Amino acid sequence: MLDLTILSEQYFEIKLLDGRIINLKKMNQRMIINTTSIDKAIEKANKSKEYEKVLNLNIDRLELILNHNKEGVKISREEIEELTPDVMGAIIVAYTEWMQNINNNPN
Repeated sequence: MLDLTILSEQYFEIKLLDGRIINLKKMNQRMIINTTSIDKAIEKANKSKEYEKVLNLNIDRLELILNHNKEGVKISREEIEELTPDVMGAIIVAYTEWMQNINNNPN
């Protein structure tokens, strides 16, 4: 028997700067499509040296990631805009690596 509940019960735990802990869900198909579009837009903005646009697109990506959590906690865009670029990057990289590990080893 294929038990899909086992696959759906994988979460990425993150402790926010204010001490809240949230469990991020795996990306669903809609998120993958949206983040892929964001990635393409970031690449294009980088090539044309539109760095403010790159920052806004990374905020968009982080908003998608952080608000896709088990607890249903909503992280506002304003809260995300208060994060430093290194913190934003650390979250994006860690979550992306976690997703890649899951996709490479679905068991």
